[in-house]
Amino acid sequence: MKSKLLIVFLISSLVFVACNSNVKNKNINSQKVDIEKLTENLTEKIISPNKLSEIWQSLPLKQLPIIDTTSFDNINDNKVFNAEQLKSLQIEAIYPNFFEENTHFKVSPSYKINLSKEFYTIVINVFKGEHELETVLINYDSSNENLIDFKIIAYDEIAESISKKKSKIEKESITISDEFYLEETKIEVSKFHINKNGELNPIKTEFTSVIRPKKDILLNKVYVDTIQFSSYNDDYDYKLLLGKKKGKSVSLVYNWEWETNKKLNFKHDDYIKVTWKMDSIFVAGDGETLDFKERAINAEKIKF
Repeated sequence: MKSKLLIVFLISSLVFVACNSNVKNKNINSQKVDIEKLTENLTEKIISPNKLSEIWQSLPLKQLPIIDTTSFDNINDNKVFNAEQLKSLQIEAIYPNFFEENTHFKVSPSYKINLSKEFYTIVINVFKGEHELETVLINYDSSNENLIDFKIIAYDEIAESISKKKSKIEKESITISDEFYLEETKIEVSKFHINKNGELNPIKTEFTSVIRPKKDILLNKVYVDTIQFSSYNDDYDYKLLLGKKKGKSVSLVYNWEWETNKKLNFKHDDYIKVTWKMDSIFVAGDGETLDFKERAINAEKIKF
């Protein structure tokens, strides 16, 4: 509000000066002041966003899911961040050599995503000279505006044109595809989980288990195996069934009441048949970060 009042005051002053000059000098038209242009420049200086929260407010909002394929062919880089804005974006924490001589980096705004009230999600475009372009998704703590984490979600280069990067952004995950154009096109896909703290953690795509050593385990596929029961442990966020398989310790998440069910109230060293699968879990004390764990679906004592 104060900024708008100041703008109105400045405009009025400029108009007054221009009118007063017309009275004193009939040749003022030859030296006419472009009031609209001056007003535009003054407005830009007064309301230009410099704080991170202001930068966040100024960016266009995109709705999920988002497919980001930013490249030299489809980017609009008319605007670039100034030095104060780059400081608010903490650009040196992302690019430590950003301000070094001969780097010729510049950063343009792209868009924002509303993932959480706890952190800002801002997407920027970084020109690394004339031939490389990186699009970066950055999470900042909304209370203190500190950088939390970041990930390059798109990439393009026009020197050799042998690689590109693109991403799909969803509420709790980012899927990144790296494409390489050599003798044959090669595509590598990686996934990252966005936890409640705004941290970006890799999501496993290949799984192994001590229950089935030296074998690939498929997510959510049901397996049946025999283990030697040790005990139940209910002291963690997830209740665990503990045992051994060929002398090695194993643990599975379970969700049943063994104290009131005699069939599940196993004794130490009992051999049990466990039906299980590799399943997703969330680590509560770590921003509910996505992880994966063997989950027992059912179990029964083996009678000899």
